[in-house]
Amino acid sequence: MSNIIKNLLQDAQLRQKLQNVTNVAEAMQLILAAGKQKDYAFTQKDLAEAIHQVQNPELELSDAALEAVAGGAPSTKYRGCTDW
Repeated sequence: MSNIIKNLLQDAQLRQKLQNVTNVAEAMQLILAAGKQKDYAFTQKDLAEAIHQVQNPELELSDAALEAVAGGAPSTKYRGCTDW
């Protein structure tokens, strides 16, 4: 999704319009309209999530981190401890 947004932002006219917006909702509408013109099918929710990911990449866990949190990675902290 972020690649689609980056592609849309290559358009100088869209960038100019975005510089003149007064709020995020207006910017999102411009990006949605530009996407529709290029036959991209994404919703306002998709766009909001993509923007959130771009602004907060540290909030997204990698696959390895997700596996570790879910118990898919071995723990090294208590290795060798058998007194449970």
